Amino acid sequence: MNQPLKPFVTYKQDGQMQSEIMDWVLVEEPLQISVVSGQKRLELGVFLRTPGEDRALVCGLLRTSGIWDGHAEINVELSSSHGECGQATVTLSDPSGLADRADRLSLVHAGCGWCGSDLTEWACDQFVRPNDSFQISLIALRHGFGAFSLGQKCFSQSGGSHAAGLLNAQGELLLLAEDVGRHNAVDKVIGLHILGTKGPFGARALLLSGRAGFELVYKAAMVGIPLVASLGAPSSSAIELAREAGLTLISFVKDNRLNVYTHRQRFIHS
Repeated sequence: MNQPLKPFVTYKQDGQMQSEIMDWVLVEEPLQISVVSGQKRLELGVFLRTPGEDRALVCGLLRTSGIWDGHAEINVELSSSHGECGQATVTLSDPSGLADRADRLSLVHAGCGWCGSDLTEWACDQFVRPNDSFQISLIALRHGFGAFSLGQKCFSQSGGSHAAGLLNAQGELLLLAEDVGRHNAVDKVIGLHILGTKGPFGARALLLSGRAGFELVYKAAMVGIPLVASLGAPSSSAIELAREAGLTLISFVKDNRLNVYTHRQRFIHS
């Protein structure tokens, strides 16, 4: 139960050689999330995720979507049955604005429709101002990404997971999370940081194993992460959002190379 990998008997063709092997595959299962606050109960929907760290996933999702401000008392109860949809019931002490924020969450997860100007304006009003004094060097980023790559156990066994990590300015990898969904991985690592009471996000950089899309930059901005660094490419909307949010966006990090797209004052060249 709650295992991230599952074995499958697989037929393998490798050149002229054929064999039957046991292949470890990343698990993807549904989790239904409900929020209860006072007399209100909202069904946020069913989310596909890789099991494990569900409490962190839920806390991160609620925080980055603005449903939870990170201060109101929160309780997450998890339940699941073999072969059935997992359940997460969240109790919040403050019900104010709950319905409106839940509506925003539905827009966030509705695909390209969530990038409209009305939502972008709303989102910018919700962002935590990033720390202007945070800086990181190429050496620290290289060190952090090295530990980040080595720490991806699910990917090393299955090749199927996305990863997100949190790094300090010295290049120390503090937390890492993997999931079948890149947005889930970010929510998990943010939730782990909150649950571990590791303090404010203003002294952290977010590492991404793939591309930097709008939604991932949005999640970083919602908690005040000042810098996002990705191995893959950024999207145009991610660059524009990072510029508006005051967040540094770095992509194509490899060896001694990288591209700084926004607010380069946080990157130390030496």
